[in-house]
Amino acid sequence: MRKTNFVLLSVFVLSIFIIGCATTNTGRNENWNMINSANELIGKWEGSSRVAIPENHEASIPQSSINIVVSLEYKENSDTINSVYKFDLDKIVTDMMKTDGMKKAEITKGQLWQILVNEILSADESGIFKDYGDFYMLLTEESGIDDLSNCFINDKGNRLRIIFKEPIVFGLGDTGINEIILTKK
Repeated sequence: MRKTNFVLLSVFVLSIFIIGCATTNTGRNENWNMINSANELIGKWEGSSRVAIPENHEASIPQSSINIVVSLEYKENSDTINSVYKFDLDKIVTDMMKTDGMKKAEITKGQLWQILVNEILSADESGIFKDYGDFYMLLTEESGIDDLSNCFINDKGNRLRIIFKEPIVFGLGDTGINEIILTKK
């Protein structure tokens, strides 16, 4: 009986050790260094992040999420970085269609989308949302490269980490995103 317990305990400890070794080097423990020169940014970079939207019964917002895809491009000797932000709102629109309020209103997903687009565009005083497609908003911008203090690059030079001074939030009760990691393409 004791020998069986000892064997089971040994197997358990060994399995924990094997699982621990298998998961310790998954690439998440990268060394990040501050960007020293804009030349480290030359090329195209892409990455994505998901913002969780908590359920809010009072505002008729279901638990959902918004996906953000970011593409950056910096050309050698340029003064600006070209950025494209794609805000994929398909999941939240789909989740909103499942709420009792939307079912009672008997509107289609396309009609709800047009209502949301009109709200977003009317609230966009700076006019930064220039283009949109089916269930996503597209924002393009050029920004100067004068402040790289929140940009870090890994030791291999193939991943870029950008930490935002203030989180990007959507005003839907979400905590937003504080950083995004982009991969060189």
